[in-house]
Amino acid sequence: MKSVLIIGATGLVGHQVFLQCLQNPEINEVRIIVRKETGIIHEKLKELVIDFEMMKPLKAFMQCDVLINCMGSTMKKAGSKEKFERYDFYYPYNIATYCKENGTKRMILLSAMGANLKSMFFYNRIKGKLEEACEQLAFEELVIVQPSLLLGNRKESRFGEKLFQKLMPAISRFLPSDTRPIEASQLAQAIVYHAINSLNQKVSRIRYKNFF
Repeated sequence: MKSVLIIGATGLVGHQVFLQCLQNPEINEVRIIVRKETGIIHEKLKELVIDFEMMKPLKAFMQCDVLINCMGSTMKKAGSKEKFERYDFYYPYNIATYCKENGTKRMILLSAMGANLKSMFFYNRIKGKLEEACEQLAFEELVIVQPSLLLGNRKESRFGEKLFQKLMPAISRFLPSDTRPIEASQLAQAIVYHAINSLNQKVSRIRYKNFF
């Protein structure tokens, strides 16, 4: 039986991961760190509502077998490059550090296709920066998931993604399998699968076509 800690549990993919972990009989404890209460009550659930600027005093909560990071924002939502980097790099990296110090063995990191510290695009650089920083923490196993466009209903409106979601059904069959869009619920299923099942590799980078 495993315990998991999820950050980003209210996002498009993270919420699906959260619900699937609660329903999975192989997971006996689900911890989440959120900024607002979810309103969900479950015998497996331990919920911590925090200000992400004040995490260190709450380090003791960050104990689990598997850390699942689904935390992510956009430049529009963050409001600036500095705030975006805090949300997409510093907060998840700090939590990963505390989990590693508390004995967590495995981390599942939801990243993005194109993540690269040397990318010309700021978004991809930050994603790549987090990937490399988490590698340096030396978990026994680190699974980095790099999906293409995510399909699903977000709480916030993202015009560009909505446009692509309408166009993708017509053009996706012409794309390589690892660049095709993926439903958030299907991606969450893959993440939960890897939280439970070891790949027996120190670091694994996985794209859509390799999940099952």
